Amino acid sequence: MTLIERTAHPCFSRSPSGRELARLYTPTLREIDVAGRTTRGGGSQQLAYLVMLKCFQRLDYFPRPEEVPDAVVSYVRSRLGLGPDSPAVPSLRSGARYQEAIRRHLGVKPFGGEARRTGAEAVAEAALAMDDPADLVNVATN
Repeated sequence: MTLIERTAHPCFSRSPSGRELARLYTPTLREIDVAGRTTRGGGSQQLAYLVMLKCFQRLDYFPRPEEVPDAVVSYVRSRLGLGPDSPAVPSLRSGARYQEAIRRHLGVKPFGGEARRTGAEAVAEAALAMDDPADLVNVATN
């Protein structure tokens, strides 16, 4: 078992159930509307945006496209009524723009210098009472 598996850090299920897909990855009508207003390339770009959004909501970070389970992409694709050939990977430029738009939509600021300082201070304080690396990782990420 790796260190990260023993933490409270969220991760993708290897084989998500239909119930899990519906609960975690169903885009709301509002999210679909925002995707339509944010993207420029039609269905596949809306798909890319919504996959990024739903994954960020689940993981609290933007995974690389190849890390997203096919089941998640297929599920979101089906919710949009798109065919199986609709790609879900934005260009680098569009991906960066979508990340910024998603953060703005969710009211989230990117991890920066202030957050690093706060995290380092929290871990230093926690290390006085804890010595398990998994516990310290949880302090740093929460």
